[in-house]
Amino acid sequence: MMTFLLCHLRGTSQNLPRYLFVRTKATLTVGIAKETYNVWESRAPITPDQVERLRQSSHERIRFLVQPSAQRIFSNQQYQLAGAELNEDLTEADVILGVKRPKDPSDLIPRKTYVFFSHTTKGQPENMRLLQECLQKKIQLFDYEKMVSSESTSTGKVQRLVSFGRFAGMAGTMDSFHALGRRLLHRDGANTPLLACPPAMMNHTLDQARERVKQMGERIALEGMDLSEPLVIAVTGKGGTVHGGVMEILKLLPHEIVTIGDLPQLVSKKPSVVKKEPERKIYVAPIGTSDVYEHYSTSVKFDRKDFRAHPCHYQSLFASRVAPYVHCIINAVYWDLRFPRLLTKEQIRRQFERGNNRLLLLSDITCDVNGSIEFLERTTTIEEPFFHYNPLTGAEVSPGIGTSGITVLGVDILPSELPRDSSAHFGEAVSHVLEQILTTKDEEKASNAGIDTSLLSPGLAQSCLTTSDGKLESSYRYLYAMLEKAPPIDRLQRTMILALKGHLFDSGLINLIADSAVDNGCTLSFEECIIPSAKPFSGQNMSSVVLKVAGPNDDVLKAVEGQVESLVRIIQKAEATVVRKDALKPVAVKDNPVEQTVLLLGAGLVSKTVVSFLSKQDHLKIIVASDSDKASRSSASVSGKAAAVTVDVQKDPRSLSTLIEASDAVISLLPAPIHPLIVHHCLQHRKHLVTASYESDEMRSLRDNAKRIGIIILNEVGLDPGLDHMSAMKIIDDIKSRGGKVTTFSSYCGGLPSPDAANNALKYKFSWSPMGVIRASKNDARYRKDGHLCDIAGADLLSHATPFHYAWPDLALEHLPNRNSLAYEDIYNIKGAATVYRATLRYQGFSAIMDIFRILGLFEETPLKGSTWIDVMKEQTHGFGATGSLHDFLLSKTDNAELASVAFQTMERFGMTSVRPVPKSSSLVDAFCKVLESNMQYERHEHDMVLMHHTIEAIFEDNSLERHQSNLRVLGDETASAMSKTVGYTTAAATKLILDGSLKNHSGLLLPTFPAIYEPVLKQLAREGIVFDDDVFVSSRQRIQED
Repeated sequence: MMTFLLCHLRGTSQNLPRYLFVRTKATLTVGIAKETYNVWESRAPITPDQVERLRQSSHERIRFLVQPSAQRIFSNQQYQLAGAELNEDLTEADVILGVKRPKDPSDLIPRKTYVFFSHTTKGQPENMRLLQECLQKKIQLFDYEKMVSSESTSTGKVQRLVSFGRFAGMAGTMDSFHALGRRLLHRDGANTPLLACPPAMMNHTLDQARERVKQMGERIALEGMDLSEPLVIAVTGKGGTVHGGVMEILKLLPHEIVTIGDLPQLVSKKPSVVKKEPERKIYVAPIGTSDVYEHYSTSVKFDRKDFRAHPCHYQSLFASRVAPYVHCIINAVYWDLRFPRLLTKEQIRRQFERGNNRLLLLSDITCDVNGSIEFLERTTTIEEPFFHYNPLTGAEVSPGIGTSGITVLGVDILPSELPRDSSAHFGEAVSHVLEQILTTKDEEKASNAGIDTSLLSPGLAQSCLTTSDGKLESSYRYLYAMLEKAPPIDRLQRTMILALKGHLFDSGLINLIADSAVDNGCTLSFEECIIPSAKPFSGQNMSSVVLKVAGPNDDVLKAVEGQVESLVRIIQKAEATVVRKDALKPVAVKDNPVEQTVLLLGAGLVSKTVVSFLSKQDHLKIIVASDSDKASRSSASVSGKAAAVTVDVQKDPRSLSTLIEASDAVISLLPAPIHPLIVHHCLQHRKHLVTASYESDEMRSLRDNAKRIGIIILNEVGLDPGLDHMSAMKIIDDIKSRGGKVTTFSSYCGGLPSPDAANNALKYKFSWSPMGVIRASKNDARYRKDGHLCDIAGADLLSHATPFHYAWPDLALEHLPNRNSLAYEDIYNIKGAATVYRATLRYQGFSAIMDIFRILGLFEETPLKGSTWIDVMKEQTHGFGATGSLHDFLLSKTDNAELASVAFQTMERFGMTSVRPVPKSSSLVDAFCKVLESNMQYERHEHDMVLMHHTIEAIFEDNSLERHQSNLRVLGDETASAMSKTVGYTTAAATKLILDGSLKNHSGLLLPTFPAIYEPVLKQLAREGIVFDDDVFVSSRQRIQED
């Protein structure tokens, strides 16, 4: 009977309560990996004492396997005595613990669960191979850094469960003392007690380290320090764990806490003639985020939530409020790429150039290379913890502490200097993690395929980066965009490139695309990824990615491409576009299109992008003509559909006429004064003409002739003018279509070096003759601002540069009024607007230095007087005036010592303060242009950048107000400069419109200010990656103020 009952129960077990069954509890095997990341890494994720306690408290359900290591602070024998097993092979482990990531990711065992600091969640390029290895090997990876408490602190901050931050702060502070003592010895000749402080690693325990710091503090209080001024230390990251560790050590010394408001007065006291008392304490300034970040709109108070959501709206004041007054910065602040830097290389260079070399030491405990403190250029080691940085040259001088400039500490494993105590502290938190993981083994869901994160607390579950089936967890799928640094996968031989733009991350579209690729057996890497920080589903939050998909064959890639296109259509809130870049789909044309010829006049930098764009059309043939055979051939070599001819259009009008007659359309990239000559031949042969130049009065006089003959003469289709017209009119026409009236129009544009190439005093470089820039700097300007008419004479233009704050706060830009802005009232049909303003963008400082050159007469068409530059300078300044030196003459003209020094140093670098011969030239300005051209060229590895911004405000019949902001940022690359892209693609796209008959109902002199031109051209440019980010702010109560 009993046998029958048992059999019956087994057969019906699914219908019976769980408490009728007794199940053997599973065990958890934990592996402790040896640390291979760094030879100085001696920490352990869990101590022998904690191993023994966990085994006992779990009734030996937790088994420990330990890889033997002589490097670890705890011996192998200690772990054995605690009940752990020594074994090189950890394949039996369910969970493998480490402190740092392995040095060689290939050492990771497939299909295991690992827990360590991976340093991948910020997309660190150097660790993407590690992430790829985890995905390939189907490793479930948990990251200590992402383990957080399920409850927030009283201040709203998320609290990490597992952290070494406190020990990093303590060790870094102790290491700083000796270096600071060395620097003070060289600066003041002061043998301070700081010199006797050993690095943290020289102490057996934390208690011993604390005792040594206390003894040093007692000496400071008793003996004092003979310093020239009070010793001030700034500590960033106030309120954070690392900051707490720093303060814990600093407070062991005699000290006074000061605010940043106290700093100027603290260091401004002049040394007394009478021997003053030695300093018997240090001054410590804890720095919080709100202390050093300010909203660009000064009327807006700092708000921590807004700062984290929109960091681009804030600027750092650290360079003015803190850096000039402190001797040591201990950096303990969290930072990522979204946030403005606390202190840049340029800012510290300016400080030292002004003679303020007070800052002796940077201890960057957070260790973000080129991060919040930009001149942390590399990490350092415990063996060589410091390097010597020269702010004036912007480069490391040598390893070691040095005797001048700034000493920099950047050790990325500081807690390893206190390994025994930091491991014990860390292991307590890890023990609780293991206890929670063990509970998952009690559930029926438990399996050998990793840990079921649904059974973990939310704070622990969210630390899982990769899953056991080889995918990124949903919260970390953005890391697919960072995997370009991962090693190639041999089995994936075919690739395709997809360019996407839209609300890719806000809408979840990018995750769905990633799933599609992975599900089809493909991998992803991102050739480019731009993720702006702004509110979800705003124009500013439009992301742009170039995605490389690798798969086994073309059929699989084609299937993925189709699925991506379907997702783009289905996820409408993403407002996304996708274009396949490696094999662009053919543009639909008429059946059997007639072959057409485009004559391209000019073979400069822009010509290659024109040829590249037009050659995508199978029926187009391009003739490149210039007076340089070499240049023509170079531009034509871009495409097999292009041919080169040599002709001087001014000296050989007959050949020009023949070429125009044989073409269907002409593009002129030649100087604007030559265009009337070209128009004459276009009218004669009834051929269309496209230029990127401003429409001149002489060209306007030909309007009726062009209209009568039926040809199109389309001007101003480059960057500025061109893209500025089209992007602005798109907004203006939309406003008017809804009954609105434009009240404010402001437009800014500039071609600049990319930030890393802006490495001279002017922060500017030339890719062609500087004469155009100089002439533009002499133009009169007229505009209206808030109803007030403003006229600026050309001689005063450069002195009217104003800081630009409306976009790209990281770039520190200025703007100059550009010609007659009021002419655009008619062009854009915005009569009555209170503000009509167009401006040129430059980096801050450009205009001030150029104005000094103007004052010296270097912009004038006067004959040269002198054979050497120093002779010319004496002639221009009447023998340096009453000052006796060129530097003092500049100072007398500017009344600004820093500006005069920068201008003088620039001229000195150009050879203009020496007996260097003046280049043979027709005038002084011509000679100056040759100097600029030879000294301010782009290097082979450097690239340019194009910026454009519009702010357009409007009022509607219901009294509602709108402010439209539109931003464009294009970077040059190895294939083409940003300027050639924005000018060349625009010109070519407009030409294509004429040739395919899209403008057949138009003739005469045209500008790209109406939809038939700007809508298709902007769409075509978007396919080339030239896309404006547009945003709209709406208010129903009051006028929207600019930030």
